[in-house]
Amino acid sequence: MKSVLLLVLATWLSGCIQFNQLSSDEPPSDNEAVIVLGVSPPSDLAVETGELRNGRWHCTSLLHVANVSSEDGFVVLKLHARTGTENYAIGQISGGGTSYGVGNGTDVPVFHAQPGTVTYIGAIRLFQLEKSYRIAKDASVNRSAAVDLLSRKYPRLSKDLKDEPLEIVPADGGC
Repeated sequence: MKSVLLLVLATWLSGCIQFNQLSSDEPPSDNEAVIVLGVSPPSDLAVETGELRNGRWHCTSLLHVANVSSEDGFVVLKLHARTGTENYAIGQISGGGTSYGVGNGTDVPVFHAQPGTVTYIGAIRLFQLEKSYRIAKDASVNRSAAVDLLSRKYPRLSKDLKDEPLEIVPADGGC
């Protein structure tokens, strides 16, 4: 137990877990990426690392990579690059009395972080269906809204915005 607490403390102190949105419009380095995600309703999100295995997402995180709140309908994060079968996922969403966590068979939004790029990965919305919450892509938010946000808050990043839509796939368990 003591070693787990030390690991958590060391990870937190090393800055591996982000707690805020991107703080400057400094472009990503060759081993980083900036992702732009539309989020509805305003929510707190936990980002996890994972891999696709046989069409299902498998969490590889010991801890969240980022715990961040959406602002102005978006999350803008700088992450370490992850490509191929390695990716990121939104593992938890909460806010406004709603809560969604990834578990075996639940849908999870997954995305890549292409090295050296600023990428609009789309938008998600959390909604209630019967007694549980679900997640889906949100077509009401588009790339031009992301460009507008970047132009206002991160002007140097808005020039080279790429597109790589997130996927929603079943999870083979939680984190």
